[in-house]
Amino acid sequence: MTVLGLIKSIIFAPQKNDNDEENKGLTPFHIHPHKEWHRYIGTPLLELLTFVMDKLTKEQRHRCMAAIRGKDTKPEITVRKFLFSRGFRYRLNHPRLPGHPDIVMRKYRTCIFVNGCFWHGHEGCRYYVLPKTNTEFWKAKIERNKARDIEEQHQLAAMGWHCITVWECQLKPAVREQTLESLAHTLNSIFLNDRSIKRYSLPEEETMMAAEPDNKL
Repeated sequence: MTVLGLIKSIIFAPQKNDNDEENKGLTPFHIHPHKEWHRYIGTPLLELLTFVMDKLTKEQRHRCMAAIRGKDTKPEITVRKFLFSRGFRYRLNHPRLPGHPDIVMRKYRTCIFVNGCFWHGHEGCRYYVLPKTNTEFWKAKIERNKARDIEEQHQLAAMGWHCITVWECQLKPAVREQTLESLAHTLNSIFLNDRSIKRYSLPEEETMMAAEPDNKL
């Protein structure tokens, strides 16, 4: 079941009667589909997911987290399709590079990371909202993710790779085209700069003064 499907199954779950023996063990979070669901229409998925997470049992939260993909996410596929349409070629999740970058472009010596705003702690982003329950756990987990991201990019830079991070929020419909066009421009600039002809000027040689032989006896 997808994350969105799990959320819908929870929200549309039948009303629980605490006195009904058959309903014991069902999720305690229920919203009547005709009275309250309209309040959540158009809510960003991560924001809705964070809200729902605060209402789930431990087992339901585990199921929901396990359903989240680590690769081939929708934002990644969006970037990959755009790059391919523009003639860029790449490899995916290179196993020999630190961090296994989402997209590796060897010709451009560039690694692209397509990061989820929540999981990688995108500061100042509306999609980075810590759950109200078990907050310290989530805060520590995301801080570790951020520290690991920085370390991996430092390692890549030391190996001569350029690193570009594309955030999930930058691929929303309102700004998607601008983000992707900027990405293409950046890649072309990297290619030209890395392969530009470098002109070196040789230092002027000092004139060697040869002493004339002394013919006088």
